[in-house]
Amino acid sequence: MKNKVLKNVRVIALSVAAVAMVVAGILGTGVGANAAKTTEQTDVVKYVEFTEDITSYLNDNTAPEYPTSEPIGYGYLFGGWYDKNGDVYTEIKDTTDLANKTGTVVAKFVPAQTLSVKCQNWAGTKEGDSDVIVRVISATDSTNYSNFGFIVSRIDEAGKETVLTQEPFTTTDVYSKFNYYKDAEATEPTATFEPDDLFGKAAKHFTTCTVGKIPATAHGTIICIKPFWVTLDGTTVYGLSKFAHVEDGYLGYVNVPVNLNILSADNASSAGILSVKSDDGLTFVGTDEIECGKVFDEMEFNVLSDGTIKCAGNTSDISEKSEMDIYINLKFLRKDIDTDAPIANEFYTFTVTGEDFCNEKEVFLEEMDVWNVIY
Repeated sequence: MKNKVLKNVRVIALSVAAVAMVVAGILGTGVGANAAKTTEQTDVVKYVEFTEDITSYLNDNTAPEYPTSEPIGYGYLFGGWYDKNGDVYTEIKDTTDLANKTGTVVAKFVPAQTLSVKCQNWAGTKEGDSDVIVRVISATDSTNYSNFGFIVSRIDEAGKETVLTQEPFTTTDVYSKFNYYKDAEATEPTATFEPDDLFGKAAKHFTTCTVGKIPATAHGTIICIKPFWVTLDGTTVYGLSKFAHVEDGYLGYVNVPVNLNILSADNASSAGILSVKSDDGLTFVGTDEIECGKVFDEMEFNVLSDGTIKCAGNTSDISEKSEMDIYINLKFLRKDIDTDAPIANEFYTFTVTGEDFCNEKEVFLEEMDVWNVIY
């Protein structure tokens, strides 16, 4: 795998006609409430010992669930099987490796923040520009994966989703640095970032693809980006999805998609209520800019006197819903809209204050959950 500097995007890695894409700057995914700017993160890779036989996991390419939540409500994603012998961790690829193990079998779990999505328009993008290229960025804790990738789709005004490529974009390339350019004509970067600057301390490498060329008429189109990595045993693990639009960059919007717990066994929810709260550093945009996610066809919201945003959604058909969908996309306005530059090691922690989901028989679904996410 390559490990190099991620430079200003000069080429199109994933060519898509007539679609809109994403926020300028580095905008993360999360769920919101009581957000507070913080540098304290849930950013430690965890290794959990498995006493049970993991052969079925290897044969079926399925991921185990993280057994607990530390701290409460924060998600962890499966990062592969390892043979732990003292302080040495050796990756397990298949049953042959498992048979040859010398120590203890452990599952690696990585903070969900690592496999989230951040995006940037081509430097200097403004309203009315055509042929816009957007850089999509995620991260990984190591190179011990088969590959990394993104599923990119367009969602129209009627809520219909269209996947933009028949096969997901995949790569084995990773990058050690990200160069940010404020001006497209600049020969030197305005700033340079390392993976842990933007995705937490567990992040060691960037992964990326580009999307374009996007016409001026599509700056407001919703694009859904779903990151993933494939572990060495062949298990595909999806990260935190994101909604994005080209116009967000020059309008100063921050998209906060609310992701349902990816590890929920089944998404049988036909109705749900979720309470979130904005932070002093972000201003909730409101009615005109709220967007249904991919779970419910209808969505209503109310802003309470204390600033809590209460969202209620429902759908009549759950047959094609999955556990990896976005519940709702909330838009906030940045105070500083003169720049889309990210700020290294400065994050907001979004915490869910209330959630209830029920199925078509109005039975509450206790297994449905929304993770708190660091943005």
